[in-house]
Amino acid sequence: MNQLSPVFDELPEEENFHSWKLNFLWQLRDFGNQLKKHFDLEEFGGYNAELVKLASHLLPKIETIEEEHLKISSDIEHILDVFKGIQRVNSAKLHRVGGKVSDLIHFIRDHEATEHASIQEAYYQDYSVGAKFGSANFLYVLSLDYAIGG
Repeated sequence: MNQLSPVFDELPEEENFHSWKLNFLWQLRDFGNQLKKHFDLEEFGGYNAELVKLASHLLPKIETIEEEHLKISSDIEHILDVFKGIQRVNSAKLHRVGGKVSDLIHFIRDHEATEHASIQEAYYQDYSVGAKFGSANFLYVLSLDYAIGG
């Protein structure tokens, strides 16, 4: 995620635009695929179920988080579709896409903060952190979060 932030800060010269464009497309696509794997782990790998098992009152929040996964994936696909159609570096669309990427990054950071707050609420709710904190799923998701730059 941190690699995507500065991409639009300094645009290339027109003669380098197509290679720059292809590089960004691949970066964003790779990022999207990594996020989808992260979402799969949370939704189907037992991670979210474990949180709800520990703190059932978190179910509505977890459902909202999972709905946000769909929004994030959809936003990435939309950005990719629009970006692929841009032919020139001085396009107004390019600047709008840069704004959309920035908005997406902010949304993902807020999303991750909500997830972290849910984790803390579930694992620290009864102050017996030692027994619950050893979860392999929890540690794996945190390491994956670190890997995507959250």
